[in-house]
Amino acid sequence: MCPEPRRALYWDHCHSHGLFRGPLCVKCNNSEGTRGFIDRPGAVDHLLQCTDCRAQRTLPLQHHADIVRCLAVFEPHAACTHELSWRWFYVEDDGSVLARFQCYQHQPELVWSVTVPSDEVKLLVRQFIDEVIGPGL
Repeated sequence: MCPEPRRALYWDHCHSHGLFRGPLCVKCNNSEGTRGFIDRPGAVDHLLQCTDCRAQRTLPLQHHADIVRCLAVFEPHAACTHELSWRWFYVEDDGSVLARFQCYQHQPELVWSVTVPSDEVKLLVRQFIDEVIGPGL
């Protein structure tokens, strides 16, 4: 998974299920829980080495915000035709995702939030996994 040849020193595991996924170098192991990790080539395939994640068609919670960022459709604030600029996405304790946006065109400090409910987040995560491994696999 690492774009640079590095020695794999760590056995990475799924924090949700406790199952081993495979070896990672220090850099990849440290970045696994960070925002944007799923955008890295091979990252989702690595995360799905957890057989429980694959069977349940999910990923650990810390990656759900990135999936929402990739797949959810958000509307701009009233009367704005500019492309949305997201500031951050955050997974709440109940599994919902709080998305915060900013419009740089209207007011420098115009910021608003949208909450994606946990049941919708679960559907988006499943859709994401289905796109990666196929719906019937």
